[in-house]
Amino acid sequence: MNSRHQHRLGADLLGSSSVEKDLGVLVDDKLSTSQQSDLVAKKANGVVGYIRKKTASRILSFYSAQVRHIWSAASSSGSSGQERHGAPGQRPQKNYRVVPGSGESSKKRLRELGCSA
Repeated sequence: MNSRHQHRLGADLLGSSSVEKDLGVLVDDKLSTSQQSDLVAKKANGVVGYIRKKTASRILSFYSAQVRHIWSAASSSGSSGQERHGAPGQRPQKNYRVVPGSGESSKKRLRELGCSA
């Protein structure tokens, strides 16, 4: 594919040049190799940033759905961390309660997020 690409700044036409698509990347003969590399790197960084943002969002949603009942139990117990876990070297006490129905709501939330439970 060899066509003309028009360069614009707003509504003003700055010029045109021939462009060629090579391995999915638009190559412009008026740009130096480093300029073309910069454009490709910018596009790749944008894609990686999008993936990172979406992945972090999914992980946070998944984590929140899984530990919601634990947060509720910890905030309602009112005891300090050392009281709940005992002195260093001792086995932690099981001083928590499960919020009734939290298991099903977590599974439902995971399904809503598109994750399998």
